[in-house]
Amino acid sequence: MALHPDGKHLVMISGRKLYRVDIENEEITTIPFEASFTLPARDNGNLIITNAKLFNGTGDEVLENATVEIKNGKISRISNDSFSGETESHIIDANGRFF
Repeated sequence: MALHPDGKHLVMISGRKLYRVDIENEEITTIPFEASFTLPARDNGNLIITNAKLFNGTGDEVLENATVEIKNGKISRISNDSFSGETESHIIDANGRFF
């Protein structure tokens, strides 16, 4: 909900509709609008995450400075080695955060 700069109207969203409310006479008017979007083209799904803390759920150990390689959208390798992936992979430095 937002107050219009004229101080006489509110604009609000309810469900999937947009409304204008006249504060003085309490009239509610639907504001017609249409929204659409297109998703960007997907890349090859190859991703390398470096410098991550990794807890894999199989023990109490946290792997520090882990490198996680993802190929075609699936984890393909986890290691403490430095990056050795393909040049078409997107690389993200986790800066020591958990993965």
